[in-house]
Amino acid sequence: MEPTQDLTLLLLSTAGDKHSLKFFFTGSSAVQNVSEFVGVVMVDGVEVFYCDSNKRAEPKQDWMRELMHDHPEHRDWYTDECNFTQHLFNELILQRMCGCEWDTEVHTFDKYGYKEKDFLEFNLETGTWIPSAQEQALSTTTEWNKDKIKSIRGHLNKSCVEWLGMYLSYGNSTLLRKVNHRLKTLLPKNRTHLGEFFMKHLTPQGKHFL
Repeated sequence: MEPTQDLTLLLLSTAGDKHSLKFFFTGSSAVQNVSEFVGVVMVDGVEVFYCDSNKRAEPKQDWMRELMHDHPEHRDWYTDECNFTQHLFNELILQRMCGCEWDTEVHTFDKYGYKEKDFLEFNLETGTWIPSAQEQALSTTTEWNKDKIKSIRGHLNKSCVEWLGMYLSYGNSTLLRKVNHRLKTLLPKNRTHLGEFFMKHLTPQGKHFL
């Protein structure tokens, strides 16, 4: 049996091995003694990146610093995304959660909350924002559906999964501790190829939102 086929069957048989890359952003301009904007990136529940309205975006794990040294475009993307989201959250109490996770298939999500209630979520299948029942959500959805759709779909559909694979490779000493040992031996040793394995063997399904 070819290694790639073996990997596919093994992934399907180890549904308990779930991995995730999640981005959390919160704007809280109305709260005293709290940064107006905070962004956190989590891989398998471990904080790997942080930014806020008072300081430059920074990695929180040694392996993430190594990755950003090898791939500075990641730091640039995070810095730009933090700046964009901070501007978007200006004078609002707004929350955003986006990212991807996989077990036997890939799930992607991009959701906004306003005043701790659901506001908008992105539907990957239709490529549109779906409003909640909040009054402001409908007008925001109409405006947002005119712009940024292509870049959002590209990030959720491809970049997020590729990055998750790369992060698991760089942080394997801590992030892959609980992964089936046989699976770890099958993962590509070349870090730049790991994301390709995830993309090839796992089909994105834009039906599941957290």
